[in-house]
Amino acid sequence: LFGLSVVWQWILLQWSGEVLSQVVVGYFEDTSGAALAVAALLGIVVIPFLEEVIFRGFLQSALVSRLGVRLGVILTALLFALLHGLPSFVPILALALLLGELRQRTGSLWASYAVHLFHNGLQIAILASGLQAN
Repeated sequence: LFGLSVVWQWILLQWSGEVLSQVVVGYFEDTSGAALAVAALLGIVVIPFLEEVIFRGFLQSALVSRLGVRLGVILTALLFALLHGLPSFVPILALALLLGELRQRTGSLWASYAVHLFHNGLQIAILASGLQAN
């Protein structure tokens, strides 16, 4: 995913002439102390849980039951990536496809939540340390 992020940022740079990033990226780079701890808790534990319940628990389940596994997972992943915006669309789409497939194979939200939690934790650790990654 990190490699996709680098390639996607390069493509966006060639296309628009500027490096784009999610709004939340600046927040983690410019925050410290208790505010960073609260933001990290939300970004690592709470928001991924809510996103998994909403996207993989409700939306993907509904789409899979109506459209089949492949189309249900793909549409859910596309909506998830669109929600996160153009600066991170491709890497988030790849993550969402992985999370959707994991949800389908295990039949549980816990596996996709664990991977989502790990991904966000790693990204926030990178941002908080001053390195660049989407």
